[in-house]
Amino acid sequence: MDIGIIGLGLIGGSLARDIKSCVKGARIFGYDCCQNAVESAAQSGLFETVSLSSNLCSLSSNPIDIVIIAVSVESTADTIRKVYDIVGDKCIITDVCSVKGHLTELSSLWGIRLVGGHPMAGTEKSGFDAGREGLFDGAAYIVTPYPSTAKSDLNKVVELIKAIGAKPILMEATEHDALVGRVSHLPHMIAYALSDHVIKETEPYIAGNGFFDMIRTASSSPKFWTQIAKSNKDNVIKELDAMILKLAGIKEIIEINEWEKLEKVLMRGKEKRDNLGRG
Repeated sequence: MDIGIIGLGLIGGSLARDIKSCVKGARIFGYDCCQNAVESAAQSGLFETVSLSSNLCSLSSNPIDIVIIAVSVESTADTIRKVYDIVGDKCIITDVCSVKGHLTELSSLWGIRLVGGHPMAGTEKSGFDAGREGLFDGAAYIVTPYPSTAKSDLNKVVELIKAIGAKPILMEATEHDALVGRVSHLPHMIAYALSDHVIKETEPYIAGNGFFDMIRTASSSPKFWTQIAKSNKDNVIKELDAMILKLAGIKEIIEINEWEKLEKVLMRGKEKRDNLGRG
């Protein structure tokens, strides 16, 4: 299988590592807009060739089966269009974008073989060197078929996802955006706010590892998460409003000294966390 990866950051770089390790005979062709990323990727030995994104026309000279687009949220749609202009219906195009609604219109392009994707995996780090083998092992990998998506193309993307150890979950774009607004986008906004509120430059830092774990994702790229909030604005606002009401409810319970009720609320949260079965 010949695979092109456009965008060699944390996700693109990790995909390259896992595909090379898990897909027998895979040949990978890499592209990135950053010269440093191109040089690092070229030195990794994972790729047949690594080129700047300005040279995407070379996709047409290679027998590519799947092109994976792993660029920023705001660049994904334009990159899909550029790739489609080059490859047409000769290969599958899939993405890893964290928001799907704004990509739905792309399925109206005549003949486009588009399969949406979003791996629910990552770290607070960025760049090709932050990528690692095994990042997707056991992780949910959401697949969003569009009206133009052929079943055979969908199956090929699902097979690739399974090959790297991830768990494909099919859902529509609107359902995806609503769900990740709650389970991913909201927690990141909370982490940034919590870090900003709790850490005071005029005070000694005395918090323990528990607090540090809670704000780990606040080390992620603010630019990236601003793009996500912009692209999924309505769902992010909805979940922030719900979280504000949740905290207001806890505040009221404390104010009126309903300690048994507070314990029940906390217990409900504990039980849900414990039922996840993760360490």
